[in-house]
Amino acid sequence: MIKTALQKTLIGLTTLLLSITLNSTETETKILLVKEAMYREAHADLRGMRILQNQLIRDYPNENIGYLLRLNSAIGRFSWDINNSELDSEIQNTAEKILSVARESFQINRAESLLASGQAYFALSYLKAVRGSYLQASTNGSKGIRDLEQALFIDPTLLDAKLHLGAAYYFAANLPPFIKALSNYVWFIPSGDEEMGLLFLEEVAGSDSSLRIVAKYMLSSFLLRGSSEAREQATAILEELIKEFPENGRFYLRQISQLAESGKYEETLSTIQRFLTPSECCTRLTSDIAFAQVWKSVALLHLGRTKEAEYTLSTIGETAISKFPNWGRIWYWLISAKTYDRLGERNQAVQNYTKIITASEATLVPSHLLASAFAGLENPSPNITFDITTYE
Repeated sequence: MIKTALQKTLIGLTTLLLSITLNSTETETKILLVKEAMYREAHADLRGMRILQNQLIRDYPNENIGYLLRLNSAIGRFSWDINNSELDSEIQNTAEKILSVARESFQINRAESLLASGQAYFALSYLKAVRGSYLQASTNGSKGIRDLEQALFIDPTLLDAKLHLGAAYYFAANLPPFIKALSNYVWFIPSGDEEMGLLFLEEVAGSDSSLRIVAKYMLSSFLLRGSSEAREQATAILEELIKEFPENGRFYLRQISQLAESGKYEETLSTIQRFLTPSECCTRLTSDIAFAQVWKSVALLHLGRTKEAEYTLSTIGETAISKFPNWGRIWYWLISAKTYDRLGERNQAVQNYTKIITASEATLVPSHLLASAFAGLENPSPNITFDITTYE
């Protein structure tokens, strides 16, 4: 009798230990898959990233691990081209799925559930803000910050929470003036803290987590909007990303735009040359090459090498231009117009300014670019000082 009871106890303990071991192994597998997916994306292997993302969704349909990867990937593509309305439904549906799974798993793991719902609300806030639904954006933004703060309170070690909360704090602190004015009268306008947001991002960027890649890119984008010292820091951060992930065209293009914006035109040209030089590691996308030529023409114009700028623009084919995101086409037309004005070809310049103004009637055009187009129509000034940091 005693032997039988002991045997049952041992069997029970063995089963429990085996269960713990299997769960631990499964958790490690999921973490490794997520890390691999993030590194694939950083190395510009989008196909490999999507395969792993779909595998996680297939193997763990009742967990948010795969859905969060899908959402963050969609947000990244959306930030590149906010006029691509095809992504709206993917972001909306994935965020709603994440919220549903988070509600079902809340009692099992509160911190992870809040972390997931916080990201979903933040993504919806971004989508709604871009689409002009500011009250929905504010409501979702407040919910996102609330859930991320609660997740971090429960588990202060959650780097994911600090990453997304850092971005949320920064955006909330830099809301448009008319939204900030509303915050005096309605409770659901989120409040932010730019300094704390940047501190959170710096902490994640300085970690050895795979999240540091995203944190560094976000941090560089935010620092770009600051002082000259902050822009220098952003340039250094992007150089680190380029060295680690030379295949990633977006890191390079972001660096090129920062150098041009800082007035470092010779360095801009040398970085473009480095980007375009064939290498074993990388096969550049045609669209990325075309973007590099647009920024090259900016540097050449500022250096007074107008004929070279004209030739550079002429190497960008219509097919490449048609595949640009909306802001890319706007920039191409604006720089072309400035170049034609420099060359004294006023009719050509006016045609390109007019394209920008016409486009603004159907799509979102950054206000300073639209103002530059109107100013160019009124006065063919040789002044070509303009901000070129218009994408994330």
